[in-house]
Parts: sequence; C-alpha cells; structure tokens
Amino acid sequence: MRRARPTLLSYCDARERLRRLGVIRTDGALAGQFAEYVACKHLRLCIAPSNVQKAYDATDRRGRTYQIKGRIVSSQRMSTSFDFRRPMHRFDFLLGVLVTGTFDVLAIIRVSHVAVRRHARRNRGRYSLRWTRRSFAAPRVDVLYIRENERAELRSGREPRGPKGK
Repeated sequence: MRRARPTLLSYCDARERLRRLGVIRTDGALAGQFAEYVACKHLRLCIAPSNVQKAYDATDRRGRTYQIKGRIVSSQRMSTSFDFRRPMHRFDFLLGVLVTGTFDVLAIIRVSHVAVRRHARRNRGRYSLRWTRRSFAAPRVDVLYIRENERAELRSGREPRGPKGK
C-alpha cells in the first residue's frame, strides 16, 4: 500500500481539479476499488474473477463470500451508509472499509449478511445500512482493523461530530 500512495495522491489531485471544472462529481468509483484492494491484501482474500459479480467481491480460503464497500470519511466518528441494490443477493459478510480523502485506512469492519438484511432500510430504489460511531460496538459487527488514534477516540466516549458546517 505504501508504494501505491503517491500515485493515489496524484490521482486525487487530478480528480479534484476535474471536480472544480465540473467534469466529475463523486469519489465513489476509486473508493470502492481501493477498498477491495485493501481488504483483499489485509485479510488475504481472493478477489472475484469478474468485477461485475453481483453477489460478492471476494472469497476467503474457507469459501465464505464478502461484499466490499469503501467509504471516504474524515474520521471514524462521521456517519455514512453502505448502499445495496438488493441486500438479498447472497454473501456471507459485508466488509466496510473507511478511508480518509487522502486514502489513509481508518477502519475495516465486518458485518454478517443476517445483520445487513435485518438493518438495511429501503431508500429510493436501494437499501442502505446506516453506519455511525455507535455501530462499532453493535452485535454482529467485528472491527478487523482500526487505526490506533481512531481506537483511542472510540474509547474516549466523545460525541461524534458531523461534517464541517453542520
């Protein structure tokens, strides 16, 4: 990951310039691809052979399947959501990879498919699993990785802060 960082930062700079020009509007695609890369490297997963695989993105040695979602957030205290077209597509676990805008990995979380189906809410033609600071301690959520200073903030009990200006 260390070798990829300078190129990612250069790419981010180019994307920001394109955003100011009105050419692009979102960071979505890069965040998702980076999340898959990080999760597979960190957890030794095998990426699905097709990048349009509907049900899952990767498998582990035991054959369990993972849907991988990446979100760009400023800190683990910031709320976000993991969106699905259909959470009924079968996968064993959701892996959520939270990264900063400069692609520092803040956390990797694992949520069982049962919990995703139970807690995802229908919203404008898709399903959304809301993620907040409190979600880190929820049942059926495993925190597989969390950056050290983020771990300290979770333990501190501070209230989450929203995005700037809110």
